[in-house]
Amino acid sequence: MKKYLLIFVTTILLALSLSACGDNGSVEAPPATDMGDVGEDGNGIPMAPPGSEDGNGDGLDQSEQFFVVISINPEFKLHLNRNMEIIEVECLNQDAESLYPQMNLIGKTYEDGLEEILTKAIQNNYLSNNGKIQVNVKRSGGEFEQQERDYFDSMNQSTLDKVRQTSGLAINFVSQVTFDAEDYIIEEYNADGYLVHFAYIHGDGNLDHEYSRKYLSYSPLTYEETYHQPQEGTKVYTLTCDNNGVPVLKSWKEDNGDLFEDTLDNGQVTYRKHYDSVGVLWEEEWFTGDKVTRKLEYRYNVIGGESQGTKEVIEYVNDKKVKSTLTWDNGDTQVCTYENDKMTSKDKVYVSGSHDYWRYENDILVYYRGEFSDGTYSVEEYNNQGVLLYREGYIVMDGHKYTTTYTVGSNGLYTYSVHESNDGYKEEIFYDAQGKPSSWTERKSDGTISSGTYDANGNRIPQP
Repeated sequence: MKKYLLIFVTTILLALSLSACGDNGSVEAPPATDMGDVGEDGNGIPMAPPGSEDGNGDGLDQSEQFFVVISINPEFKLHLNRNMEIIEVECLNQDAESLYPQMNLIGKTYEDGLEEILTKAIQNNYLSNNGKIQVNVKRSGGEFEQQERDYFDSMNQSTLDKVRQTSGLAINFVSQVTFDAEDYIIEEYNADGYLVHFAYIHGDGNLDHEYSRKYLSYSPLTYEETYHQPQEGTKVYTLTCDNNGVPVLKSWKEDNGDLFEDTLDNGQVTYRKHYDSVGVLWEEEWFTGDKVTRKLEYRYNVIGGESQGTKEVIEYVNDKKVKSTLTWDNGDTQVCTYENDKMTSKDKVYVSGSHDYWRYENDILVYYRGEFSDGTYSVEEYNNQGVLLYREGYIVMDGHKYTTTYTVGSNGLYTYSVHESNDGYKEEIFYDAQGKPSSWTERKSDGTISSGTYDANGNRIPQP
C-alpha cells in the first residue's frame, strides 16, 4: 500500500513540475512523449525539443529576435522569433508561476499570447477595472526597424482595445521600447486608451524630449499637450483632432505671449496664423511640406506718406515679396506688386474718388496715370532710364486737353519738346548738348507768336 501511495505522490509532483515555470523561471513547450528527445536545462527542468511548436514538432523557428516583459502582477518574459511567435516563456514572479499552467503560449503569435495572458489575468482577479499593464519590448540583437516598432505599437493597442471591449474593464497601459544602442521610448495610456505621456530617453539616462497630455474633450478629441526638451524648454500646445483621432488644429503660445495657430494635414502644417500677445494678427503662412510657399505679413502704425496709423499687408510666395497692401485710417488704399523682390506696379485709390497708378521696370518708373475725382487726368511715359518722354492731361476746370512730347538724344538728354493744347496753344523748346533749355517758341491760342532764349538760371529771355 505504501509503495502505491509513494508512486501516486511522485506522479503528482512530476506533473506539477512539468506544468509550471521551473526554478529558473523558464519554460518552453510542454514535454514531448519521447522524453529522450527533450533534454534538460541546468536545473533539470524538461525543455521543448528544438523546432517544436507546442511540442507537436511543427517546425517553430527557435531563433530569438525579441523579448517582451509583460507586468500586471503576474510578470512574464516572452521570447519571440522573427515571425513574432512565442518560442519561450519565463515566469518572473510567484503569481506568474501560478497562472502559467492555465495557458498554452508556445507557438502563438505575440498578439494572441498577450490576449491570453490578459484574459487569464482578468479571470483570476489579477487585473481589475482601472488596473494597469506594462509591456517592455527589446530586440535581442541589432536595432529596431520602424516597421517592427509599428508592429508592437499596433498589436499592443489593438489587443488592449479588444480585451477592454470583451471584459468591459478600463485598463491603463505603459509601453517601453528599447532600441538604438539602449535608447528607449516610454508611452503611457489612460484607461480609455488615450496617450497621456511620452518620453524619449537616451541610454545614459538623459532625456531627449517628452510630452504629457490633458484631455479637454473626447468629441471632438481635444487635448492640451505639454512638450519639454531640455535645450529648448517647455511649450504647451492645444490640439483638436478629426474623427479618426488625427490632429487637424494646433495652437500654442510663446514666452512673449504671441499665439500661433496651425492647420494640419497628416501631421504636416499647411497653414499658420500668428497673433501678438493682445490678439492682433501679425502673420499668415501657407506650407507645402516644410517650405513656406505663401506668407502674409501684417504691419501696423506704418508711416505711409499721407497719414500715420496705417496697416500694411505684405505677401510672399516662395520667400519672395509679390504684393503689399497699405490701408490708411482715412480709407485710402495702396497696392504694390513685385517680381524678384522689385516693384512692378503701385496702385493707389483714394476715398475721394481719385486714383493714381505707377508701373515700374527694374524699380524704374516707366508709366504713370493719375485720375482725379473731377474728371481731370494726367498720363506720363518714361524710357527705361526713367527719363520723361510723353505727358498728356486734361483739366476739367478750363476744358483744356494737352500733350507734351520729348525727344531724347543718344546721350540720354533732351534735345526737343513740344507742348500742345486743344485751344490752339503750342510751345516748342530746344535743348543744348548738356540737356538744358536753350531757346523756345510759343504760339498762343489767339495766334500770337513769341520766341526767345534762356539765361544760365533757366529764365526765359524774349526776343524783341
